[in-house]
Amino acid sequence: MSTALKTTTPRLTVVPRIDPLLDEASGILSLMGWSDIPTSLQRAVALDVIGYRDELLGLYATADPNVMARRRSVYWWVEAYRTGACALEEALAALRITID
Repeated sequence: MSTALKTTTPRLTVVPRIDPLLDEASGILSLMGWSDIPTSLQRAVALDVIGYRDELLGLYATADPNVMARRRSVYWWVEAYRTGACALEEALAALRITID
């Protein structure tokens, strides 16, 4: 006669996927006081804030007027959204990068 053994099924835990770009940018966004902005806006400015950090760390320096204009634009639109001067969709549309 054989005895049945009760086995326990291992429980699976679901871990949310973290966007690596947002993971890297989250600390920078917190330092800038922008951790409260929506994820879609964080994703739109992630590469820009990583660039801010890299330049502050001395990894490179730029005097390119287009880069400087983009930085001013990112700051302006994020602050405009945070103060309620514009809607999220408007800020996202303005910060969208298009490559011709």
